[in-house]
Amino acid sequence: MTETRLPIDAAAANGRAADLRVVMAVSAAHFVSHYYILALPPVFEMVRGSFAVSYTELGLALVVFNVACAAGQTPAGVLADRIGARRVLVAGLAL
Repeated sequence: MTETRLPIDAAAANGRAADLRVVMAVSAAHFVSHYYILALPPVFEMVRGSFAVSYTELGLALVVFNVACAAGQTPAGVLADRIGARRVLVAGLAL
C-alpha cells in the first residue's frame, strides 16, 4: 500500500497567516503599552516640577493605574469569552 500526501489546503494556510498577524498586532500593542509605562519614571523630574507633586504622589499614580489595569483583566477576559475576542481587542486598542 502506498501513501499519498494531500496538498496543503490554501484556506488553512491563509488562516494561519491571519492568526499570526493577529498575534503580532496584539504583541506589538502589549509592547507599546509596557514601553509607555516604563518611559514615565525617567521624566518624573520634569513632571514633578511642572505639576508640583512629590515622587510619592507620582509613584502612587502609577500604582493606581496598574491596580486598575489588573482589576480590568478578569472582566475583559469574561467579556471576550461572551462576545468574542476580536471585538474586545479592537475596543481595547481603540481606548
